[in-house]
Amino acid sequence: MGLPVLPPATTQESPPVMTLHQTLERVIRLATTMPDPWAVILGVRGGDPTRFGHGGPTDGLPFRLDLTTDFWDTEPGDVRGIRTKTGVDDWATIWAWSWWEWADDGSSRPTGNGLLWLHTHLDWAISHYPSLGEFEEELAYVLRALEHVHGLDPVQTDRTCPGCGGQLQHQVTEEGLTDTYDCPGCGSQYTTEGLELMSISAALTAHELVSQNQAAELLGISRFTISSWIRRGQLEAHGTGKRIYLDEARELAA
Repeated sequence: MGLPVLPPATTQESPPVMTLHQTLERVIRLATTMPDPWAVILGVRGGDPTRFGHGGPTDGLPFRLDLTTDFWDTEPGDVRGIRTKTGVDDWATIWAWSWWEWADDGSSRPTGNGLLWLHTHLDWAISHYPSLGEFEEELAYVLRALEHVHGLDPVQTDRTCPGCGGQLQHQVTEEGLTDTYDCPGCGSQYTTEGLELMSISAALTAHELVSQNQAAELLGISRFTISSWIRRGQLEAHGTGKRIYLDEARELAA
């Protein structure tokens, strides 16, 4: 019997990357359904959208108004100061005016919903606006904040990334929990089957002692074959359990 087929190159996939249009559209959807900030005063709210991870008692305005007042602790328009739908629109409107002033083409001044104005003029900005990179960074932050307040933070798993050793996550979308495992460290994404194959592949190359039964199962060979290698002096058994190094057995099996 031969070694199991392990195609690691096909088990690690690049996660889909949202385009700038898709990111802005998702921000628009989530901003539309952003929880009522004044519900915070009554205790009905998921949390401060700018406090990622584990939050704690605030030391800002009294009566929890720090969770309902935009930009009270930052400069106006700073994404870190967004607390409400109004704050999101104020941030978007500042960018809208910046785009409009840079264009200087005699068009009408930005009016209405700032996010929708940006969406309408996004193609122009991609081609002509010089600080688009800064806008992209802030838009990504706003999206993360909105996902957080909607309870869409990634769910941590007990699995580790075969590539970098980081803790894998399940993403939470508007449709529910994803089946794939995502690594925030190196950006890799795995299916359940792919992760198992990658884990087996890593185990087969590890210089670790395993039982002869475990080695036979992982390598797809018989226990008799392993015993024969030991009798011939091709493979050394260690300790009272007669355990063997997996990578050494794999070399013989190959």
